[in-house]
Amino acid sequence: MIGTITSCDKEEKYLEICTCTCTYTEDVDIYTGPGKNFEKDNSKQPIKGEKLYTIETRGDWLRFRLTPEDSDWNGWIRIDQTISWDDYETLKVLEEKKRIEEENKKIAEWIKDLINGIKLYKKASISEDRFTLKIIISDDWYRFPEFQQERTLFLIGLNFVLFATEMGWVGEHLDEDKYPTVVFIDEYGKKVGINSSQGVEIYSSR
Repeated sequence: MIGTITSCDKEEKYLEICTCTCTYTEDVDIYTGPGKNFEKDNSKQPIKGEKLYTIETRGDWLRFRLTPEDSDWNGWIRIDQTISWDDYETLKVLEEKKRIEEENKKIAEWIKDLINGIKLYKKASISEDRFTLKIIISDDWYRFPEFQQERTLFLIGLNFVLFATEMGWVGEHLDEDKYPTVVFIDEYGKKVGINSSQGVEIYSSR
């Protein structure tokens, strides 16, 4: 191939392969030629985030293949169903930022509901890897009998497992290495109890 055209602008034809990507998560129609009057060929369906190696364009249509090297298959897709790879990388960063912001908002709301109105819980936070919930507790903890401490920690652990499952942090079958763990810490920084894949463990009172 000759030439130096590497953008995905609507040129009449390409002299060099460039990389694009499908913009949609749902299936898009692939044709055997540059127009809907040609037969459909969805035998090799590209998906969002997959690189399309552009061979040429005609009007609003782009001929591509799915490998950078020559292959025995190529198809046509509307150009407006693709974006440049650089634009897609930028879009991924923005989507991830938005996802994290929305996730953090849900976490904040859940924690607020969890500790709201309960004098025992002073502050709560979830670790960056989303597998550990730390709760700072008041001195009321030390007034509870051990069976009540175990019960309290068990219920919070169950609550956290359900929330982690709902958020998609864990699967339906919990992985022992990625188990939602709850840690109770008193106001002086002492760890007083934990609910993990090993069950509930209460440490000695002060």
